[in-house]
Amino acid sequence: MIAERALPCFQGLINAISVSTAHLKFLSTNAQHLLAASLHATIMEHARAISTLVESGNATGSFIVLRSLLEASVDLFNLVSDPTYSEFMHSALLDQQQYLLESLPDEDRSNPYLAEFFEHWNDTQAALTRVRIKLKELKARDIKPLGIRERFKRANRLDLYKVPYAYLCWHSHNNINILEERHLQQTSTGFAITYSRSPDDHDVLLILDTSAGLIANSVAFLYQLLEVPSPSPELEGVMAALDRLRAVWKG
Repeated sequence: MIAERALPCFQGLINAISVSTAHLKFLSTNAQHLLAASLHATIMEHARAISTLVESGNATGSFIVLRSLLEASVDLFNLVSDPTYSEFMHSALLDQQQYLLESLPDEDRSNPYLAEFFEHWNDTQAALTRVRIKLKELKARDIKPLGIRERFKRANRLDLYKVPYAYLCWHSHNNINILEERHLQQTSTGFAITYSRSPDDHDVLLILDTSAGLIANSVAFLYQLLEVPSPSPELEGVMAALDRLRAVWKG
């Protein structure tokens, strides 16, 4: 199995990235720095989760986590290129809050997950007013929630959106073709239901190679943001670790 040879290299890449970021200094008063560091931390946590999932033979979870890793990467790429991108992220949050708060009058008051909203109805209404005002202010500056395709487009990565991201969405949304692939196995008497089937070599390559490229790009974007002088031995170490992983596919 290719996973046995690839996983140590993938884990080596994660370690190289940890070394490469240990000395980076982010300004505590710079919102762009703090959000970029947070996105990178999320990306790396996802990468470690993917490593654990692949090692345990859980392809289902690996694809789902990879989708989230890809979305966080696209946000990081946009943020480094445009410090005002954080306002688009804020607008997206406010839009989700507005949707929830505006839908409450039509909801079942016995829903235990909504009890706190109904128990503090005046506070809920005041929160909705604040959200609407802030969204209106942002919209006046042409800042509005971005759809996922628009986020990829702004990052100049529609290539990732049109194929890899779409494929990961199939897995995350449990499309019927993915359910068949995961759990149905042809036998001499019909179909058998299987679960926890180990990923095949194609899946391992897709999951680890995509993850590896994204996490390597993530640290490269941090270096760009912080204007780290080039060449950097630490960043070169990351790229060397990425090359070692990709050599596995060729071997």
